[in-house]
Amino acid sequence: MIYLDSNYIARYYLKEHGSPEVLKLINQCDGVCSLALSKTECIATFKRHFREDKINIAGLHKAVEDFSRDEKDGFWHFFPINNSILQITNHNICTIPKEVYIRSADALHLTCAKEEGFSEIYTHDKNMLKAAEHFGLTGIDIIPLEKKLN
Repeated sequence: MIYLDSNYIARYYLKEHGSPEVLKLINQCDGVCSLALSKTECIATFKRHFREDKINIAGLHKAVEDFSRDEKDGFWHFFPINNSILQITNHNICTIPKEVYIRSADALHLTCAKEEGFSEIYTHDKNMLKAAEHFGLTGIDIIPLEKKLN
């Protein structure tokens, strides 16, 4: 089992930088977990891709339908956001060094992964990768750096 944040999950459905690597990772593992918040984050990512004209309306509907079907079929395992996770996350936010930049959703993911017994979290979010160690996790990014066009 591996823990992914939503930017990896969304890449499973969208063709973007890093999608082939994420597809390979997910298809080779025996289970994929994340926080329930990822469901909303993924839908918002699909919508952003539509808004930015990266996918058309049919692509938006397909991504949402495929994601919903896979969730219903148990392909994804989502941990609930409960009061305990919120309290631990709040404590973690207050106790990490002040130099560590952390967003609330990232802190929730990091706390959830740790509390559910994971030692690693897969993300492409540079801030979450930097903060992971302060939550007792190893942040892993298998997506190669994007090459800038001159």
